[in-house]
Amino acid sequence: MTSDATEIHTYAVAENLGCKPKDSGDEAILACLREVPMDKLTEAAMAYSVANHPPAGLFTFIPSVDDDFIPGRQSELYKAGRFVKGIPMVFGWAQDDGATNAGPAPLFQTEEDMKVPIKNFAHKIDDDDYGNLFALYPAQDFEIDVEHYEVRKAESDPVVPVHYFRTARIMRDLLFSCSSIDFGFEMTRQSQEVDNFPGVYHYTLNQSMVTPLFRAAGMPWLGTVHGSDLDYFYNNIFPRDQMSEEDLKLSDAMIASFINFAYTGRPNGEDDPSWLESFQDVDKGRAGSPNTFSIKVLGGPLGTGAAHLARRSRQYNDNDTVSMQIPLGDGHFEYGEMESPTDRIRKQELTREDLFERCAFINSLSEKLGH
Repeated sequence: MTSDATEIHTYAVAENLGCKPKDSGDEAILACLREVPMDKLTEAAMAYSVANHPPAGLFTFIPSVDDDFIPGRQSELYKAGRFVKGIPMVFGWAQDDGATNAGPAPLFQTEEDMKVPIKNFAHKIDDDDYGNLFALYPAQDFEIDVEHYEVRKAESDPVVPVHYFRTARIMRDLLFSCSSIDFGFEMTRQSQEVDNFPGVYHYTLNQSMVTPLFRAAGMPWLGTVHGSDLDYFYNNIFPRDQMSEEDLKLSDAMIASFINFAYTGRPNGEDDPSWLESFQDVDKGRAGSPNTFSIKVLGGPLGTGAAHLARRSRQYNDNDTVSMQIPLGDGHFEYGEMESPTDRIRKQELTREDLFERCAFINSLSEKLGH
């Protein structure tokens, strides 16, 4: 939001329409643009957007901080409490939400290749930032993703390097997960004095109806991509009589949760009380980031269920390899809870994503990222 991208693109569209004579100021350019018929102006702007960022022109005319309509970066505003408090919220992302932002998987042969898509959204971060970012997403953490892909891929499918899965996860956290956690935490922390505040909830979707379509289109590496949740809310890919039993069950559960949320401010109903508030026992006076986090996993091989996560400590050794330590006696651990084997595995998989550590670093880059 702090970049000059929108300004540059607006000048370019104006020039394409003949509205940028030499030495003319912004007022003269705007006066000229106001004389252009709306349909012609819209057509020119859309054509430029698509050419700038095919195929749909997204991320061309992005919001900009103008000290007027938008007075500051979003993270700067919500950290300072400049937002309406007490609004119940549900944040969610798809498990592979950054996959389509990364690009074609076979292109990621080295760590240097990983920088290409990241630069499109974070052009101000430097080599030191990349070093820290890549250390938080080490290759060994994503070897299991390569193994899962190898098991399901056809003989004719391409080999996918581990660096692709690293990049896709970085893009997910950079664009979706970390800001959702950060703002949700601030909404919870700063809304504690609001009477009957229902809370903030998070989900991650781990099931998709569009995976076979991507496989048929020659992109078998894509899993639960951005927008997969909309298919379950609106049946906008397949009509209900063409959905599998598993997809129908998940669709009904998701629709019921959001009807409950619209009616009560809470997505969990009497039939499913397991959708927990994301942040519990938050101290209003403690700014920063959460130490515990609850999230609902929707669908996938581990099934639907909640997971409660606690912050771990990350240490670096002399060989620049990363090890994780779970501190003994940490007050956030809850003993005596009965968990099924599936619950434990689900929690282990989410713990493996290191959301606390990775998001703490990504959110520390907010000013550079324009977030």
